[in-house]
Amino acid sequence: MAISLEGALDYARGYGMSNLEYDVPITPDSIFHVASLSNQVDGLTISTHRVRRLRAQRLTAADAPAPRTGKSTAKVRDR
Repeated sequence: MAISLEGALDYARGYGMSNLEYDVPITPDSIFHVASLSNQVDGLTISTHRVRRLRAQRLTAADAPAPRTGKSTAKVRDR
């Protein structure tokens, strides 16, 4: 965990173990690969933004239009 104040690191501490097999604790200098963890952060950010926008428009999720996801994945076959 890290807390910064006015752009400067004010507090840093690691919690837990970075390697259970070798009993290595997490420290402020521990390095972690982000990998798929960023997907959850992105999802939370997008959903939070969407809820705030809906509240500003005084809409509920049921009233809101479906979000655009880009290219459709639906497949149409000719018979």
